[in-house]
Amino acid sequence: MDQKKIDYLKNIEGFCRGVSLQTPLVYVENNFGKEKLLKVEEELVKIGLPTKKEISVMQRYPLGYMTLLHLVIKETLGWTDEDIKEMGYNLPKISFFVKMLTKHFISIKRTFEATKPFWRKHFTVGRMIPYKIDEEEKYLIVRIEDYVTDPIDCKLFEGYFSIMAMLATKAKEVKIEERKCMHRGDDYHEYFIKWE
Repeated sequence: MDQKKIDYLKNIEGFCRGVSLQTPLVYVENNFGKEKLLKVEEELVKIGLPTKKEISVMQRYPLGYMTLLHLVIKETLGWTDEDIKEMGYNLPKISFFVKMLTKHFISIKRTFEATKPFWRKHFTVGRMIPYKIDEEEKYLIVRIEDYVTDPIDCKLFEGYFSIMAMLATKAKEVKIEERKCMHRGDDYHEYFIKWE
Protein backbone atom coordinates (compact mmCIF):
# COMPACT_ATOMS: atom_id res chain seq x y z
CA MET A 1 0.00 0.00 0.00
CA ASP A 2 1.46 3.33 -0.95
CA GLN A 3 2.09 6.15 1.53
CA LYS A 4 -0.25 8.52 -0.30
CA LYS A 5 -3.21 6.18 0.29
CA ILE A 6 -2.22 5.65 3.93
CA ASP A 7 -2.02 9.41 4.53
CA TYR A 8 -5.33 10.01 2.75
CA LEU A 9 -7.18 7.39 4.80
CA LYS A 10 -5.64 8.50 8.09
CA ASN A 11 -6.96 12.00 7.46
CA ILE A 12 -10.48 11.41 6.15
CA GLU A 13 -13.33 12.96 8.11
CA GLY A 14 -14.95 11.03 10.94
CA PHE A 15 -14.34 8.56 13.70
CA CYS A 16 -15.30 4.99 14.53
CA ARG A 17 -15.49 3.09 17.80
CA GLY A 18 -12.62 0.79 18.69
CA VAL A 19 -14.93 -2.20 18.42
CA SER A 20 -14.95 -1.61 14.64
CA LEU A 21 -11.18 -2.16 14.70
CA GLN A 22 -11.02 -4.94 17.24
CA THR A 23 -13.76 -7.21 15.84
CA PRO A 24 -12.00 -7.89 12.48
CA LEU A 25 -8.81 -8.75 14.40
CA VAL A 26 -10.78 -11.15 16.61
CA TYR A 27 -12.21 -12.68 13.43
CA VAL A 28 -8.73 -13.18 11.96
CA GLU A 29 -7.42 -14.75 15.16
CA ASN A 30 -10.44 -17.03 15.71
CA ASN A 31 -10.59 -18.25 12.11
CA PHE A 32 -6.99 -18.18 10.90
CA GLY A 33 -4.91 -18.40 14.07
CA LYS A 34 -2.63 -16.34 16.24
CA GLU A 35 0.22 -16.46 13.71
CA LYS A 36 -1.89 -14.75 11.03
CA LEU A 37 -3.07 -12.17 13.55
CA LEU A 38 0.55 -11.38 14.48
CA LYS A 39 1.44 -10.92 10.79
CA VAL A 40 -1.44 -8.48 10.38
CA GLU A 41 -0.50 -6.63 13.58
CA GLU A 42 3.11 -6.34 12.43
CA GLU A 43 1.89 -4.52 9.31
CA LEU A 44 -0.48 -2.34 11.34
CA VAL A 45 2.39 -1.18 13.56
CA LYS A 46 4.43 -0.25 10.46
CA ILE A 47 1.77 2.26 9.42
CA GLY A 48 1.09 3.56 12.93
CA LEU A 49 -2.13 1.70 13.78
CA PRO A 50 -2.88 0.01 17.11
CA THR A 51 -2.76 -3.74 17.71
CA LYS A 52 -5.67 -5.77 19.10
CA LYS A 53 -4.47 -5.40 22.69
CA GLU A 54 -3.99 -1.64 22.31
CA ILE A 55 -7.52 -0.98 21.06
CA SER A 56 -10.13 0.23 23.55
CA VAL A 57 -13.54 -0.85 22.21
CA MET A 58 -15.41 2.30 23.30
CA GLN A 59 -12.70 4.81 22.35
CA ARG A 60 -13.04 6.71 19.09
CA TYR A 61 -10.39 6.27 16.39
CA PRO A 62 -10.04 8.01 13.03
CA LEU A 63 -12.47 6.36 10.59
CA GLY A 64 -9.68 5.72 8.10
CA TYR A 65 -8.04 3.36 10.60
CA MET A 66 -10.89 0.90 10.05
CA THR A 67 -10.48 1.03 6.28
CA LEU A 68 -6.69 0.73 6.57
CA LEU A 69 -7.18 -2.30 8.81
CA HIS A 70 -9.34 -3.97 6.14
CA LEU A 71 -6.75 -3.19 3.46
CA VAL A 72 -3.88 -4.50 5.63
CA ILE A 73 -5.78 -7.72 6.35
CA LYS A 74 -6.51 -8.21 2.64
CA GLU A 75 -2.94 -7.51 1.56
CA THR A 76 -1.18 -9.41 4.35
CA LEU A 77 -3.31 -12.54 4.10
CA GLY A 78 -3.58 -12.47 0.29
CA TRP A 79 -7.35 -12.13 0.39
CA THR A 80 -9.77 -11.25 -2.40
CA ASP A 81 -12.76 -8.92 -2.21
CA GLU A 82 -14.90 -12.00 -1.60
CA ASP A 83 -12.83 -12.80 1.50
CA ILE A 84 -13.53 -9.29 2.80
CA LYS A 85 -17.24 -9.81 2.10
CA GLU A 86 -17.04 -13.10 4.01
CA MET A 87 -15.45 -11.30 6.94
CA GLY A 88 -18.29 -8.74 6.87
CA TYR A 89 -20.74 -11.64 6.85
CA ASN A 90 -19.12 -13.13 9.96
CA LEU A 91 -18.46 -9.99 12.04
CA PRO A 92 -22.06 -9.69 13.35
CA LYS A 93 -21.81 -13.23 14.69
CA ILE A 94 -19.10 -11.97 17.08
CA SER A 95 -21.18 -8.99 18.27
CA PHE A 96 -23.27 -9.47 21.42
CA PHE A 97 -25.48 -6.53 20.40
CA VAL A 98 -26.29 -8.03 17.01
CA LYS A 99 -27.10 -11.41 18.55
CA MET A 100 -29.53 -9.72 20.93
CA LEU A 101 -30.98 -7.50 18.20
CA THR A 102 -31.84 -10.37 15.89
CA LYS A 103 -33.29 -12.43 18.75
CA HIS A 104 -35.72 -9.74 19.85
CA PHE A 105 -36.81 -8.19 16.56
CA ILE A 106 -38.98 -10.54 14.58
CA SER A 107 -39.28 -8.63 11.31
CA ILE A 108 -36.64 -7.40 8.91
CA LYS A 109 -38.20 -3.93 9.05
CA ARG A 110 -37.84 -3.70 12.82
CA THR A 111 -34.31 -5.12 12.70
CA PHE A 112 -33.04 -2.63 10.13
CA GLU A 113 -34.88 0.28 11.78
CA ALA A 114 -33.16 -0.61 15.05
CA THR A 115 -29.74 -0.55 13.38
CA LYS A 116 -30.01 3.16 12.45
CA PRO A 117 -29.01 4.42 15.92
CA PHE A 118 -26.45 1.61 16.04
CA TRP A 119 -24.69 3.22 13.05
CA ARG A 120 -24.39 6.56 14.87
CA LYS A 121 -22.94 4.86 17.95
CA HIS A 122 -20.19 3.36 15.81
CA PHE A 123 -19.52 6.10 13.25
CA THR A 124 -19.55 9.91 13.48
CA VAL A 125 -20.13 10.28 9.74
CA GLY A 126 -22.58 8.82 7.28
CA ARG A 127 -26.07 7.48 7.67
CA MET A 128 -27.46 3.99 7.16
CA ILE A 129 -31.01 4.19 5.84
CA PRO A 130 -33.36 1.24 5.31
CA TYR A 131 -34.73 2.98 2.22
CA LYS A 132 -37.32 0.43 1.09
CA ILE A 133 -38.51 -2.80 2.64
CA ASP A 134 -40.97 -5.07 0.85
CA GLU A 135 -41.62 -8.15 2.93
CA GLU A 136 -44.13 -9.54 0.43
CA GLU A 137 -41.68 -9.39 -2.49
CA LYS A 138 -38.84 -10.29 -0.10
CA TYR A 139 -36.41 -7.49 -0.73
CA LEU A 140 -34.79 -4.57 1.05
CA ILE A 141 -32.89 -1.54 -0.20
CA VAL A 142 -30.34 -0.06 2.18
CA ARG A 143 -28.59 3.22 1.53
CA ILE A 144 -25.45 4.59 3.10
CA GLU A 145 -25.09 8.32 2.68
CA ASP A 146 -22.14 10.66 3.31
CA TYR A 147 -19.64 7.84 3.81
CA VAL A 148 -16.61 7.70 1.52
CA THR A 149 -13.54 5.68 2.50
CA ASP A 150 -12.39 3.00 0.03
CA PRO A 151 -14.25 0.39 -2.08
CA ILE A 152 -13.04 -2.34 0.30
CA ASP A 153 -15.59 -1.14 2.83
CA CYS A 154 -18.36 -1.62 0.25
CA LYS A 155 -17.50 -5.33 0.13
CA LEU A 156 -17.46 -5.54 3.92
CA PHE A 157 -20.92 -3.94 4.08
CA GLU A 158 -22.23 -6.40 1.48
CA GLY A 159 -21.36 -9.25 3.80
CA TYR A 160 -22.64 -7.43 6.87
CA PHE A 161 -26.04 -6.57 5.38
CA SER A 162 -26.37 -10.11 3.98
CA ILE A 163 -26.10 -11.77 7.37
CA MET A 164 -28.32 -9.16 9.04
CA ALA A 165 -31.03 -9.87 6.45
CA MET A 166 -30.54 -13.61 6.83
CA LEU A 167 -30.80 -13.47 10.61
CA ALA A 168 -33.82 -11.15 10.56
CA THR A 169 -35.78 -13.13 7.92
CA LYS A 170 -34.57 -16.62 8.85
CA ALA A 171 -33.95 -17.05 5.11
CA LYS A 172 -31.67 -19.80 3.87
CA GLU A 173 -30.37 -17.69 1.02
CA VAL A 174 -29.78 -13.96 0.61
CA LYS A 175 -28.47 -12.23 -2.49
CA ILE A 176 -27.01 -8.74 -2.38
CA GLU A 177 -25.91 -6.28 -5.01
CA GLU A 178 -24.41 -2.83 -4.56
CA ARG A 179 -26.35 -0.97 -7.23
CA LYS A 180 -25.00 2.49 -6.48
CA CYS A 181 -21.62 3.43 -5.06
CA MET A 182 -20.07 6.76 -4.14
CA HIS A 183 -16.73 5.41 -5.42
CA ARG A 184 -18.33 5.12 -8.87
CA GLY A 185 -19.71 8.67 -8.77
CA ASP A 186 -23.15 8.05 -7.27
CA ASP A 187 -24.59 10.26 -4.52
CA TYR A 188 -24.81 7.36 -2.05
CA HIS A 189 -24.17 3.63 -1.68
CA GLU A 190 -27.25 1.50 -2.36
CA TYR A 191 -27.55 -2.20 -1.59
CA PHE A 192 -30.36 -4.32 -3.02
CA ILE A 193 -30.95 -7.33 -0.76
CA LYS A 194 -33.25 -10.18 -1.81
CA TRP A 195 -34.05 -13.25 0.26
CA GLU A 196 -35.76 -16.57 -0.43
